[in-house]
Amino acid sequence: MAVAIGVVLAMPGLAAARHVFTFSAHSLQGKIVRRAEPPAGDVGDVLSSTMQLVNPRTKRKLGSMSYTVTMLSGTRARFVTHTSLGDGTIAAAAVVRLSSMTIVLPVTGGTGTFAGARGTLAFGPVSTRTNVYTLSLP
Repeated sequence: MAVAIGVVLAMPGLAAARHVFTFSAHSLQGKIVRRAEPPAGDVGDVLSSTMQLVNPRTKRKLGSMSYTVTMLSGTRARFVTHTSLGDGTIAAAAVVRLSSMTIVLPVTGGTGTFAGARGTLAFGPVSTRTNVYTLSLP
């Protein structure tokens, strides 16, 4: 399943030419499970869920994304995501500030078509439910 909306080739002649592309997916949030950890309160708690990802134009299912959020403080959390698409997976993770409406995570790798992926995954605000993947591939 090809999910790229557009592909831009890196400049010719560069030793490590990479393909760069961006695609968006509408996310349908699943049930969020909260595992309370000591001490009492939010710090240390882990939230996890899975989202279905849908092509915003065709409404066809692209795949899914599972994630965990570990609360580090009232304003910071560690996000770890795994996106599964028909032709591979994309991993992203980082510690982020929770004050932003959009969470941006660096892509740390992938499998299949996305092996060696780098770039970003941006979670849109709840009002748009849009995930934007900007990827660079070898």
